Amino acid sequence: MERPVVSVIEHPFSFSLLQPRSLPPRVGPGYQVILNASDDPRDWLVDITGVCVIDLETRGLQAWEPGNCIVGIGLAWSEGSIYIPISIYPTEICDWISQWLRNYSPGFIAHNVIFDGSWLWSTCGGTHPRWVACTYGLLYQLANEGFIGQEYGLKWAQRHLLLWPQQGDVELIDWLRSAGYVSASGTPQKGEMWRAPAEILGKYCLLDVESTWALYQHILHPVLCQFEELEHYHSTYFLTLVRLLIEQTYHGVRVDVPRLQEYAASLRERLVEEHTKFLTHPEVADHIREFHRDRKSTR
Repeated sequence: MERPVVSVIEHPFSFSLLQPRSLPPRVGPGYQVILNASDDPRDWLVDITGVCVIDLETRGLQAWEPGNCIVGIGLAWSEGSIYIPISIYPTEICDWISQWLRNYSPGFIAHNVIFDGSWLWSTCGGTHPRWVACTYGLLYQLANEGFIGQEYGLKWAQRHLLLWPQQGDVELIDWLRSAGYVSASGTPQKGEMWRAPAEILGKYCLLDVESTWALYQHILHPVLCQFEELEHYHSTYFLTLVRLLIEQTYHGVRVDVPRLQEYAASLRERLVEEHTKFLTHPEVADHIREFHRDRKSTR
């Protein structure tokens, strides 16, 4: 049965599964906190419980290119949200944060695991943190009606699923323009956003983690729970594929030599077993003996 054609003019954003809701950023003590040099982020991190949304602000887009680095980390969980301008802290604190990220067992959600995951994999010594969900992937998997103008980015979701009156990058874009980071055509150069002060970049990052938290907890996850096979696919196959892509982007395709050698040895054993089984088979053994007797007698 063909799907009916729905005019994008009549129904510009018509969802069949996901229900847009007014979900503004959370406010109050402990929410949208920007740390500074006098705050020790470890005092906050040790008190975080449960699954946590993470978003990274970086200098550059590729984690493995020289000079690129993480400049800030945004986190949101059930009871708070913070922005850590990691570039202002000494090495020992950054190392502690890296170990915390690597070992945080409840796990993380990100809107773009392929991006944030590549930076964390590089920063955490070639190990992956525990990923629970990628909201970009879930949004694509659960809102794939395919109407004209449909997107899956977080800023789009802020406007059309969380019903924010404006996207969370307005102040950052204004700062880029005022600081002169614009192209010849007047487009803000988002590649320079890492230069923004913490109160600007931090607020931008906090709005990202707040919106990712709301998107997952209140819009995506309640629908995902209704589809057991999709939930299993996303948590197992999809996120495993993302982790493999991160590693392959860095290393290229690698051969697991010990496993390949182990498989080759098992194949050799199986060949011997099957060969013996064939030669001793009751329907074959007599013919083989007769064949060898005939060869012997003709020599």
